Amino acid sequence: MDYGWVLPAAGAVVVIGGAIAVIVKVGAWVFRTLRLINGFLEDWNGEVARHGRAAVPGVMERLVDLETHTKAIVHEVQPNSGLSLRDSVNRIEEHTVPSKETQ
Repeated sequence: MDYGWVLPAAGAVVVIGGAIAVIVKVGAWVFRTLRLINGFLEDWNGEVARHGRAAVPGVMERLVDLETHTKAIVHEVQPNSGLSLRDSVNRIEEHTVPSKETQ
């Protein structure tokens, strides 16, 4: 019997198996990467309200909220129109802390 075909056939099986393994590895990497990109885009864009779930705002909506809240905080901690917390503290301090001139 001639067994000369066994070695080329085994080599073909190894090459095909290796190619399949590489394709599976690359496919898994692509799938993981696409899942990560999808998660990022969902966070960036937000989600609309669905049955039983509230809407989730996207990054830009959150930044607008942060800017609004930051402006309100800055208004309260800096002396300005006389209505901020800083102005109130200054008025209280003027009436309760003796000045250096009277000491």
